[in-house]
Amino acid sequence: DIRLRAESGFDVFERTVVRCHVVFLTAYDDHALRAFEVDALDYLVKPIRPKHLERALCRAVERPFVAEDRVFLRESKQLRACPVSDIAFVRGAKADTEVHLTSGEVVLVRKRLRTWKGKLPSTFVRVHRSTLVNLSLVETLTFTEGRWEVRLRGVDQTLPVSRRLAQSVKAEFEAVEPSGPGRTTDDDSNG
Repeated sequence: DIRLRAESGFDVFERTVVRCHVVFLTAYDDHALRAFEVDALDYLVKPIRPKHLERALCRAVERPFVAEDRVFLRESKQLRACPVSDIAFVRGAKADTEVHLTSGEVVLVRKRLRTWKGKLPSTFVRVHRSTLVNLSLVETLTFTEGRWEVRLRGVDQTLPVSRRLAQSVKAEFEAVEPSGPGRTTDDDSNG
C-alpha cells in the first residue's frame, strides 16, 4: 500500500532490499509513476477488479528470475526460500527435477525442466537434454576421452555436455568470462 500508519510504501522501499516482485494495491492513483520507478510489477487502484489482480499475478508468475531473486522450493510439506544464485544445476528426473544447490543439497521439485529453462536467468544454459547449469559457477569445460564435460565450483561430479550442444555451451561459457586462471577449455575436438 502507499499510505501506511507512520510512513509510505515507498519509505519501505528506500530502507529495504526488495527481493521479490511487488504489486501496489492502493486507493490512491497519483503515485503510479513513482511505483514503476522503483520497479513495481504492477499498480492496482482499489476497488481491485479480479481480472486486473489475475493479470498482475500472471505477470509475476511469467516473469523470469534474476540471480538476486529467491525461488521457493517445495520439500515434502514445506516451502524453502533459496536464492537463484545458490542453484548450481537442475537435472530432469522424469516428471520432476532435481535442484542441486551450491551447498551440496539436492531438492526434488515437481516441475519439469522446460519450466525451469523458461524461468531461470540467461546464466543458466542447457548442457544436456536433461541438465541446466549455472554458468557463473563453471570452473572448466573440457574435452576428455571423446566427450565434453563441465565442472562446477563446489560440485563434486562432472556433468556431461551433449555433442549437439557442445559448441553453443562453449560459446556461452566464453561469453560469460574469457579464459583465465582456473578456467579452461580444451579445443582438441572438432565437436
